Amino acid sequence: MAIYGEFDYQMIRKYNLPLIQHIGKDGSLILGPKEWIGLWFKKVDREVIDDLYSRGLLVEAKDYTHSYPFCYRCETPLIYNAVDSWFVDIQKIKPRLLKRAEEITWYPENIKEGRFKYILETAPDWSISRNRFWATAIPVWKCECGKIKVVGSIKELQENAVEEVMDNVDLHKHIVDDIHLKCECGKSMKRIPEVLDCWFESGSMPFASKHYPFENKDWLVKNYPADFISEYIAQVRAWFYYMQVIGVLLMDKAPFKNVVVSGTILASDGSKMSKSKNNYTDPNVLFDTYGADAVRFYLMSSQLMRAQDLNFLDDNVKEIHKKLMMILSNVKNFYELFSSENDVLDDLSSKNILDKWIISRTNELIKNSTKNMDDYNTLGVCKDVLEYVDELSTWFVRRSRNRFKSEDLNEKKEAIRTLAYALDSLSKLIAPITPFIAEEIYQSLRKTNYSKNISVHLEYWPKYNEELIDEELHRDMSKVREIISIALEERNKAGIAVRQPLKKVIVSGAHIDKKFFDIIIDELNVKEVELIEGEFSVKLDTNLTKELLLEGAARDLMRKLNESRKEMGLTIKDSVVLQVSTDSEMLKEMINTFSTDLKKSAQIKEIVFTSSLTSPKEVIIQKEKLLFELIK
Repeated sequence: MAIYGEFDYQMIRKYNLPLIQHIGKDGSLILGPKEWIGLWFKKVDREVIDDLYSRGLLVEAKDYTHSYPFCYRCETPLIYNAVDSWFVDIQKIKPRLLKRAEEITWYPENIKEGRFKYILETAPDWSISRNRFWATAIPVWKCECGKIKVVGSIKELQENAVEEVMDNVDLHKHIVDDIHLKCECGKSMKRIPEVLDCWFESGSMPFASKHYPFENKDWLVKNYPADFISEYIAQVRAWFYYMQVIGVLLMDKAPFKNVVVSGTILASDGSKMSKSKNNYTDPNVLFDTYGADAVRFYLMSSQLMRAQDLNFLDDNVKEIHKKLMMILSNVKNFYELFSSENDVLDDLSSKNILDKWIISRTNELIKNSTKNMDDYNTLGVCKDVLEYVDELSTWFVRRSRNRFKSEDLNEKKEAIRTLAYALDSLSKLIAPITPFIAEEIYQSLRKTNYSKNISVHLEYWPKYNEELIDEELHRDMSKVREIISIALEERNKAGIAVRQPLKKVIVSGAHIDKKFFDIIIDELNVKEVELIEGEFSVKLDTNLTKELLLEGAARDLMRKLNESRKEMGLTIKDSVVLQVSTDSEMLKEMINTFSTDLKKSAQIKEIVFTSSLTSPKEVIIQKEKLLFELIK
């Protein structure tokens, strides 16, 4: 029986059939009709069919589409051909392989009792020899008398070689094939022609990379098995498996303690990424457009880190860039407006409710992320970081803007120092996942705190203080934000802009501490919060008095003035003179009434009514026209 695959080999062994091998190592026929000898095996196909036709033994031959092996480089058709091989007897050590595998912790954990255990249970004997040129020569010499010698070092080779062997001898095939060993029978031993399967070397990596057993024996005792290793799913049956085999054979230990298995990154349509198909964006383009951090965060926050395949979408990288990188950069830039006034990064003494809340959330983030990192759960870390950064920016920083500009120096200092603490902690926490933006934040803080390390990547992982985590405060703040969200929807339905102050918000069925009232009042732009009994509901008093309308007009003008400052490229340090011109008595009354608020909001040192404006801007406020100009 011809042997061209594992099934053929099994049948030959099962039924004790003769082994016939009529195709040579070069793919040409070596046994058969004389006129076919030397033909490449695929060309013989046509000859066989024609011969069967000519002898009346074949009625019809049809083409049949089926799976067939081809060379992945040149696409030449291949055929399985039996060759003599050297094997590792896996069946003999399989019980030990399974026992030591129980010592390994897998992420995700289902691979331990699933894929990896199945691979070990069904593993065949391992053919470790290859018939090729480029690879490590198998250090086995054989004599005509049948004796075999395995050489374990250059020194041993020198001691047994017929020829002189230098200390720096090249151990590749073309050199060692010319080295012969002395045999007890008096003849010379010749090296076998095979080279090692590359996985034999890869599987030896944990100790061979340290030149063990020739060096670093003490190092291996302390560092084997490794604490951590990571690769994609296909390596479960390849690299991880072969390291397990060699590790158990030589050390009687699993080679690693913890394994993180990732999935395969596919093109957006689920097909394999391919240069020839051009079905993916060059990573360098993504790096240049969105930054490496956005790509890293996208991958580490995806099911890829749970050994699941990922259809890579550029839009998701863009989304991460927008929701995380840009927000972090904006918060950093905002802090830098005030950073020259602060060199303290660990002040947690503020009694302000927003400060206490973000300090608590920061410690909670560190606590949860520490556990997730210990569990190699980057998805959990990324989820929490996204939520935290959104709250830091859209809630803490936005709600604290007036405090950063406050004339009350203590209030201002508390806000700045609290933000500094949050950014310092966050930079250390996100450094393993988004190293570049983490370093940018850290270096920004370092400008005024020179005692810090030269890089965030030299810092220790941040520690949390359990006493600073206030779960009740988190629940209360969440309820406050829920109330605000509902009230803002009510404003939207009523068609009343947030800039327009209202008399009050009426909250039913919720117990809100008065310390949160200022936040609700400021966020909703109402004068008071009224709590009543009943089922939970939120209602706004939308009745607009003259006073409220005037204040609404002032808020509208403040927004226009700050938009103009931004267009002029002014910073918080730039004070201006506001020149205005209007025929509206209502707007004049509004400016006079709220002049102090206008000055504070837009860094205005003086307001001047004049009819002679050089380059005025025209705005409409509550259907009334106003011209203004900012003079630096």
